[in-house]
Amino acid sequence: MLKRSIVIAAVAALLAAFLLFSGGDGSQATQARQQGTLHDCPQPGKWAISVWAGEDGIETGQALATCGENVVAFAYYIEPETQLWSHYFVNVPGLRNTLLTLDDNQGIITHGY
Repeated sequence: MLKRSIVIAAVAALLAAFLLFSGGDGSQATQARQQGTLHDCPQPGKWAISVWAGEDGIETGQALATCGENVVAFAYYIEPETQLWSHYFVNVPGLRNTLLTLDDNQGIITHGY
């Protein structure tokens, strides 16, 4: 009987810790996803592997702008099916960008100004 009580208490503690660190009911995670953010923004002059967390089909420039103004200079993505590179250059007029949208949890290679 005592062993069962210890197991129940341990499971309850684990569940409480999970809820505490996951934002409780998940509303914070849902709100962040709706607003959208690019995780691991690059440092100036450095490369980073960044991940978009937000709605599918977001315009790439809009997603990159969540890092701040003049933070991301350009981004690359390799299409898994075709193995072709897509790119997006910020503030380069006349250049045809091929990385037009990002989907939720899509990883890209970014470079900072």
